[in-house]
Amino acid sequence: MDCADVTRNARQSRPIPAGPRTCADSLREPVMPANCGCVRPRSTWLAGLALAGCLTSPSASAAQTAPGEIAGHKLPVPGRTVEGTTAKLSEVEAELVAALPPQGQAERLLQYAISHHVGATNAIRARVNQWRGIIALEPALNTLLDVARNGADLRVRAAAIEIELAARGLFKTVAQVEALSARIALDPSGALAEIYALGLLANRGVEVDRIHEDLRRLAQSEHDLVRYQAVAAIANIGTDDTVRDLVEAFHHDTARVVRIDGGGCGLAHCGMLTRAQRMQAIPA
Repeated sequence: MDCADVTRNARQSRPIPAGPRTCADSLREPVMPANCGCVRPRSTWLAGLALAGCLTSPSASAAQTAPGEIAGHKLPVPGRTVEGTTAKLSEVEAELVAALPPQGQAERLLQYAISHHVGATNAIRARVNQWRGIIALEPALNTLLDVARNGADLRVRAAAIEIELAARGLFKTVAQVEALSARIALDPSGALAEIYALGLLANRGVEVDRIHEDLRRLAQSEHDLVRYQAVAAIANIGTDDTVRDLVEAFHHDTARVVRIDGGGCGLAHCGMLTRAQRMQAIPA
């Protein structure tokens, strides 16, 4: 099981009721989101472009490629990044997003964020409250969340958390934490999704210390999956003092799923720790 599987399994646990508004929770087989369609140019426009190319001086044509750059059919797949466009959310792209329904907006902006379009995460922050309880964890969005939460950019991971909370209809409030905690107290083994959600809320600054302590207690449960979900949720908090909890689970838990998929993955790749924070685990 890799880190993408870990995150997906945690996310696809039993749906969480969150007040009067709920979102669709039935998941089909994941499919890749539709790419932004480009209009195929007309033949007359192509002919004009070809003519313009013929009239361009050799020096101007050569100037379009930086000296020594390998381009066109000579561009190899391995190697350093070669920029094809400006990585910025353009006015046209912003207008396209605005014309989409909420589900499409969330998916398209997360796609832009994964592609490191400057301004995409800001646009997500500006719109996410409008999506809460309206968007759903549909297959295309789930696929994008998997990609975002396993990428190297923690800002994109944070944007994915914001979108996931909105898709689950969860509010970043103390009252929401109280509601989740009450359901967990009744039956921790039947509230795995609620345990997972606590880690997401703590990452966004809601009742961080309280949630951390609650998750530490759950990490001592007699049930393997409860301990695993608690450790995975702790990895999502992203604070310095969570590192020792992950090291403890990685070293001493009796269940492999907790040691490897919980503590090990949380230390190595999953969750919301920075690289510098992960390095704190090395002495231990």
